[in-house]
Amino acid sequence: MILNNNGMKINLLLFALAFSLLTNAQITDTVSTRASYADQVWYSLENGEQARSAQDRWDLAFQISGFSASILINDGLGAELYTYPNGDTAAWSTIDTSGLASWTPAYNAPSSWDEGAFNRGLDTSNSFDLGWGNYSFITHHVTADSLYVWKSPNGSLKKIWIERLASGTFHFKHANIDGSNLVQVALAKSNFSGKAFAYYNIAQDSILDLEPAVSDWDLLFSKYIDFIPVPYSVSGIRTNPNVEVAQVYPVDPVSYNGYLNANYSDSANVIGYDWKSFDMSTFSWQLVDSTVYFIKSDTNYWKVVMTDFGGSANGNYIFTKELINRSTSLIERNEELGSFILYPNPAKQRNISLVTDFNQSASVQLRIISLNGQLVQEQSFSANSGMQTQVFQLNELKAGVYFVRIEHPKGSLTKKLILK
Repeated sequence: MILNNNGMKINLLLFALAFSLLTNAQITDTVSTRASYADQVWYSLENGEQARSAQDRWDLAFQISGFSASILINDGLGAELYTYPNGDTAAWSTIDTSGLASWTPAYNAPSSWDEGAFNRGLDTSNSFDLGWGNYSFITHHVTADSLYVWKSPNGSLKKIWIERLASGTFHFKHANIDGSNLVQVALAKSNFSGKAFAYYNIAQDSILDLEPAVSDWDLLFSKYIDFIPVPYSVSGIRTNPNVEVAQVYPVDPVSYNGYLNANYSDSANVIGYDWKSFDMSTFSWQLVDSTVYFIKSDTNYWKVVMTDFGGSANGNYIFTKELINRSTSLIERNEELGSFILYPNPAKQRNISLVTDFNQSASVQLRIISLNGQLVQEQSFSANSGMQTQVFQLNELKAGVYFVRIEHPKGSLTKKLILK
């Protein structure tokens, strides 16, 4: 039999795919965050550890992609953030901390990378309130409306003003409460393309590139605040913004493989910290048995079972992982595009604002699709990198549920739109 070059390539590809599927096996792996949980580790289920950093290297983290412009604090080590209650940004020169003990500290939301401590307390009825500031349709900037007091793990205080996010750059400043040691910073998102966050160390006035590309990791092993029910520093596992996880309990962790029937969530802390507990009678860590985690990373499904935990002595997380279904699609994984929102949504009127925050400028196609799969409206427009607003008229559409799909040269994004 004679095969042409295309036939040879196809058969070789199919052989490689079949071989990878047949050779899947359960692997036991250990991720060490070192004694006292000194490090945070970014980990790929496919390729193992991708990066690590000392947990105490950073104080603030700025979201690179996404409309929410999330800003985190390193709360796992004891940092706290307070919204100044006695004035808006006009109070920068007169801010004081009298009554600080009665103020309520803010922490990052453990379940979402979109809700950093600076984003807490926003007006949920206003889609363009990001907590620390508001998005403007006129300038396409996010401009501050609040001041903050940051308390370091050692108890020292700084005042912080996240002034604006403009043309892809975060502008912020910090100083001692009395105004001394003023530092002004400009952090450009373009310097961290493909990353989830860029980091900043206040004492050293240094912008830090700590993490791998968002497409290169699935799990983050670190200390963070969770609510049990009060804020408490925990050591645990959170997942990549693009990963979904299902926790299944109680099942036989060895034989159970019902990943297609599991309920998946994009919450960052589905695995979290509570698969373990400390037994005070034996002074040892105990694991919750009969628990399986199915992790959907890209189009691959992994089965993960936690098997041991070393605690603060060595910071070791020990688990088994098994690739139980690998996609045979020949389409490569898309790079992260950015994000968009629709406003208002749900909407009574038929003029809908589309706010995009893409990583790359391009000519894109907007398609509106009904629930039965029918294309009901289509048009193209030029999308710039960074924030941009387009207004679309949907006068011909009846009340109902639609899907708005944006197709970009690097991939596509889809959101649900409800018209009343």
